[in-house]
Amino acid sequence: MAVAQSMSAWEWVGTATVLTIFSSTGTACLFWPATVQKFLQRRYHDSILFRMTLFSKWVFRPWYPILLRLCGLILWSLVLLELVFSRAAGGH
Repeated sequence: MAVAQSMSAWEWVGTATVLTIFSSTGTACLFWPATVQKFLQRRYHDSILFRMTLFSKWVFRPWYPILLRLCGLILWSLVLLELVFSRAAGGH
């Protein structure tokens, strides 16, 4: 049986930062998909670099809010999996 090592302070800060970004983005995608879609549509019109990305025209599709909700569910499931498995491994 392997002994679980505790995380260093920088590893904990990095993990907490990623989990915060994932959870806040997931929450916005789940509960406010129309607002996120409008924000991305504005970014499309304002930024040449955003227009050059591969799937940038998807923001104008009528099914895009459904895709955002799916992405929000995936992000939240990643957050919850990380929390469950970090506790199971003895992490903090």
